Amino acid sequence: MPTVRETTVFADGAGGGNPCPVVFDADGLAEAQLQAMAARFGHETAFVLSPTAGADMRLRYFVPRHEMEMCVHATVAATVLLARDGRLPRNPAVVQTPLGGIEAW
Repeated sequence: MPTVRETTVFADGAGGGNPCPVVFDADGLAEAQLQAMAARFGHETAFVLSPTAGADMRLRYFVPRHEMEMCVHATVAATVLLARDGRLPRNPAVVQTPLGGIEAW
């Protein structure tokens, strides 16, 4: 069952920053469900999926109307939350995105 955590990235004080829902354990959701969730949240949303070989996590990014190839603040949000939960085995972590693999520190 997916778990949603609401975050704010790059906040410089109360009320600032970029809102970013992060949906964990999203493997069982169809693309239409991912899109519908992002539309309901109304913000760029990161979906954390099981990685393929060589990566520590896989992310997909959706905004209310379409999928994005990359979303930096959503990558930061997901990486920080996973690291805080002890779910990243190394630093830097290898993140699989629609644009390819990146390292996140």
